[in-house]
Amino acid sequence: GVDLTVGSLLRVKTALGFDLIDKPDSVPQDIASLVDILWVVLEPQLTAKGISEEDFAGRLGGESLEAGIDAFMEEWAGFFRKVAPSRSAMIRGLWHKAKEYGPKMEAEVERVLSTLSFDSLESRG
Repeated sequence: GVDLTVGSLLRVKTALGFDLIDKPDSVPQDIASLVDILWVVLEPQLTAKGISEEDFAGRLGGESLEAGIDAFMEEWAGFFRKVAPSRSAMIRGLWHKAKEYGPKMEAEVERVLSTLSFDSLESRG
């Protein structure tokens, strides 16, 4: 499971530049960055098991990716539950909003893509 400590959050800040301790709203929304965060957090236990970053990414399908990100977000909110309850609530709220918005955004992107004519794009080329 995802086990967050001050050390793992500091590794994320050093490796990726996301300050998840003092600036929780700096958490990225894009999947690639969230996968990077998961890797940095889990790296010590994964490398101890002989799992490389490539292996890790290769094992993340749709459901396991969603489960991993959900577990990270829950653990991250839980990290602040005692020391900064309002921050914990904010993280949880941001994540639930993002999850709510995600499917709407995907539907809108699909709608826009379906109206595009690739022939007209190529002729502009």
